[in-house]
Amino acid sequence: FALIDKIPYRDVYDDMINLDKQKEIALELLDAYTKADIDKLIEIMMKDKTMLLLKNDFIRVRNHKILRKIISVIHNESSFIAMSVGHMGGGSGIILLLKKEGYDVTPI
Repeated sequence: FALIDKIPYRDVYDDMINLDKQKEIALELLDAYTKADIDKLIEIMMKDKTMLLLKNDFIRVRNHKILRKIISVIHNESSFIAMSVGHMGGGSGIILLLKKEGYDVTPI
């Protein structure tokens, strides 16, 4: 719950009363998702005040922890890995981190 405590109540309230905006964002996310445009998904998500606030704790730090677990499982064989899109792209995304470790990453 430590991450949730970092979100100002006013931001939660604003999101809850502005449902039209939330619907618009959801449609943008869906469009980018169906086009497999990870960069666009990350761009949309990083416009959100809450995601910007939690970016370091929720994405960067967690991705480095997840990376070690993935590597311990995949070794030298092909593997299918599914995860939240927010953890895939960007400079600290799992895709780039795996490539830096020498792995080939292919979206399907």
